[in-house]
Amino acid sequence: MKARTAHRRPVLRNENGIGAKMLQHGERRFASQQLILVAAPAYLRRAGAPRTLDALSAHRHIVFRLPTRGVDRPQQFSVKGRSVALQSPPVLRFNDGEAMVEAAALGLGLTQVPDYMVADAIASGRLVEVLKPLRPPAMPIHAVMPANRMVPARVRVVLDALVAHAEHAATAKQAGRKRGASASDHDPRRPLRASAKQAAA
Repeated sequence: MKARTAHRRPVLRNENGIGAKMLQHGERRFASQQLILVAAPAYLRRAGAPRTLDALSAHRHIVFRLPTRGVDRPQQFSVKGRSVALQSPPVLRFNDGEAMVEAAALGLGLTQVPDYMVADAIASGRLVEVLKPLRPPAMPIHAVMPANRMVPARVRVVLDALVAHAEHAATAKQAGRKRGASASDHDPRRPLRASAKQAAA
């Protein structure tokens, strides 16, 4: 993702090439984003659950249209350590992730979105993950800052909070896996709040 900000504020980017022109600047990684393929149970009962990448050609696909490039984002997978990108013919095309999730939950096809966008739908049973062993590598998310300028204290506070939040979420998620269930005492999508005194620093 990318945030348009004032020249002294950080730009957020992931490893999909967004913000690539900022690579000569200072960076700080604070989180990662995992793409997963999902579908509604009702759709899978009708069409069958794909077991291989080849089987995806027989399925309906809901894809994301990259608004700045005017092309469909390919689905990404990892097979025996090798990255694979598939350009599946879509039945539906959106430039909004929430619309993709809702269309998939209605049983209209398979879609690939970041895991945080479907956490609630998976927990409620509206969606299930498909081809989990073939997940692509998680994409790091960085804050990118001009290397030759002093970073304001309030920006450092926000970055420190983002890093702490991501570490807390990762620890809670790992603990949930060990217990065989999601951690119940932490919601990794909960918004961060810095104190007014810190933000004004």
